[in-house]
Amino acid sequence: GSEDLLGELRGQPAIVAGNAKGVFEEVKAAESAMGRSVIFAANDVGVYLAHIDHMVSLHAPKLDHWAGLRRDATSKGYGNKDFRVHDGGLYGEREWHQWTGLTPMMALSGLFASQIAYLMGCQPIVLCGCPTDSTACFW
Repeated sequence: GSEDLLGELRGQPAIVAGNAKGVFEEVKAAESAMGRSVIFAANDVGVYLAHIDHMVSLHAPKLDHWAGLRRDATSKGYGNKDFRVHDGGLYGEREWHQWTGLTPMMALSGLFASQIAYLMGCQPIVLCGCPTDSTACFW
């Protein structure tokens, strides 16, 4: 279960990538400033980043699709295939890490991803493309 992941990344820097316009430039700047960081990708941006360590969403029906696209052997241009998948357990059981029972559970996928990074022990955690307002999406 997800409880096994608590503190697993203690002290490692993390970048949480959301899907707002400018996310790719923000991730590049964060990587330049922090060096190798654990990448938590929220929602569909996880399909497009060169490297991710965790794909996170509160939208499990879409997450099935996004994780599948990234892992599809014919999608060679989408980067690494070895990443963990997380959701909030809102749509029934899945074959990945489900963070059920979090109180509170952050209501936006990018903030939920930062919550997971925190629970896993990451420090610092930098949010890129997670403005929490009506900023346009990268697509």
